[in-house]
Amino acid sequence: MRQSRFGFGIVGTGMIAAFHAKAIAAMADAELVAVHARRIESAQSFAARHRCAPYGDYGAFLAHEGLDLVTICTPSGAHLEPAIAAASAGKHVICEKPLEVTTERIDAMIDACAEAGVMLAGVFPRRFNQATALLKQAIDGGRFGTITMADAAIKYWRTQEYYDGDGWRGTWALDGGGAMMNQASHTVDLLLHLMGDVASVRAQTR
Repeated sequence: MRQSRFGFGIVGTGMIAAFHAKAIAAMADAELVAVHARRIESAQSFAARHRCAPYGDYGAFLAHEGLDLVTICTPSGAHLEPAIAAASAGKHVICEKPLEVTTERIDAMIDACAEAGVMLAGVFPRRFNQATALLKQAIDGGRFGTITMADAAIKYWRTQEYYDGDGWRGTWALDGGGAMMNQASHTVDLLLHLMGDVASVRAQTR
């Protein structure tokens, strides 16, 4: 990978892709060079707004000159295949949360990137909020002593219009089931970030 300026490519042109494009544009050492969508018309429309090359063929997208990193913005259950292909092409992978919708698919993604010797990063931006950074610093500095319990409540409300806006939302196959995977994963990640890795898991459902 070139160290002076990193070439990014975005996979998927849904709502979140525009946020990725904005973040890339804000970095002095980064440039959005290409975008891929299943429908070339979607890629062309996105490319016109963000000044990059559009692709409907994923192989051609990965072969774009100057492409160093691929950021995956497809529905959650459609992350694995483009990630494996990108890793096989020697591209580093940034992937929207959650990485995938089953542990098996997540493990396959991790293994593919490890075998290819490329980096894999999940997008959990709340780790970088100022409040989170201050809390992390206080915990690591021992300000609260030994923490024995942390609790989180996630009170999300999504209208039916939200789910109707994209057919994959709320589905088992592409969303992993709904709010727990899509919205609450942010909070679960914060618990991991602040409290450390999981030692054991117990769950109760109704």
